[in-house]
Amino acid sequence: MIYLIESYQKVIDLLLEHRDKEGISRIPQTKMAEVLQVSQSNVSRKLRTLIRFGAVERKGHAGAYCVKDTNVIEKTPIGFALKLILILQKHPEVIMDYAKQAEIMGVSYHDIQVAWGHLIYIGGSPYQKRVETIKE
Repeated sequence: MIYLIESYQKVIDLLLEHRDKEGISRIPQTKMAEVLQVSQSNVSRKLRTLIRFGAVERKGHAGAYCVKDTNVIEKTPIGFALKLILILQKHPEVIMDYAKQAEIMGVSYHDIQVAWGHLIYIGGSPYQKRVETIKE
């Protein structure tokens, strides 16, 4: 979890570090990837996610971004993942029902899938544990 939070924060920090007087950053994704020591596609995914969640806004032509919010936990799928954990604690009966989880949280089915992706990345799949239990 800490790695994910830090990876989004580093992208935001780079944008803030390279902004002009108007608050717009024009640092190329390839340069960001080099500085962060990750692939350009990784940077691109992070930027798309930050844009989708409202933390970053695309400005004008390609490669121009403006940071709108620095709250990485609230403005990334990490926040959804944390909220999902709380929902599942309160409503364990919906653990296998993404549609119901989305309804309870007031988000899209896709947002639930993304949150689950982060949870599985962090802690492994609950489905695998269930299959192992059944096999025993």
